Amino acid sequence: MANYLIVSHGEYAKATKASVEMIAGELKNVKAIAFKQTMNQDDLLEEITKTASEFDKAPTIIVDIAGGTPANTAQRYQQTHPNVAVYSGLSMPLLLAVVMGTPMDEAIKQAADNMAPVGLTKQKETKQEKPKTAKAEKSDKNVTLKPHTMQNVRIDERLIHGQVATMWTNALKLNRIMVVGDDIVKNDVLKTGLKTACPHGVHLSILTAHGAARRINSGKYVGQTV
Repeated sequence: MANYLIVSHGEYAKATKASVEMIAGELKNVKAIAFKQTMNQDDLLEEITKTASEFDKAPTIIVDIAGGTPANTAQRYQQTHPNVAVYSGLSMPLLLAVVMGTPMDEAIKQAADNMAPVGLTKQKETKQEKPKTAKAEKSDKNVTLKPHTMQNVRIDERLIHGQVATMWTNALKLNRIMVVGDDIVKNDVLKTGLKTACPHGVHLSILTAHGAARRINSGKYVGQTV
């Protein structure tokens, strides 16, 4: 397991670690350092040296911004520890990706892709299932699912949340998220929230249970990762 030492101006690194732990659990392979106003670069170098020595093997250092004191000090440390890699751009998506085992190059790309317009700024069309007639509802009750391209099925009242949007979507390389619930289809407020939470570049379908079964059976999502 790779080790990570994250360093930032103020408490940002510690807060980022704490936030990621809410999703991924305790991160024993990650340590965070806060560069405070009362510290100078030598103080920070001493703290980096001390903290890095606590790992069983050399950590990868991730700092907040290039050119800042944490970055410059990390590079000073790197001069005497050439086996240590240093990256800038610390963020929650980046840290979450690497602790889940994503290679750094891919994690950086995923973190960049995570920056996208959301809410009212986000223009995403979601096809809605038309209301079902009583006759159609009855005819769908015995639907049997045929083979499909689904990568993962979750029963979770949180619907699209941090683990789904950031971890599972990237890990499974999904290009469509299907949210299934008869009540959800009728709730405009909830649908707006789901559109906002859906990752950039991923299609979203909000369907009734019978509508989802019918679309899967029809082969509508063949060739997609759902």
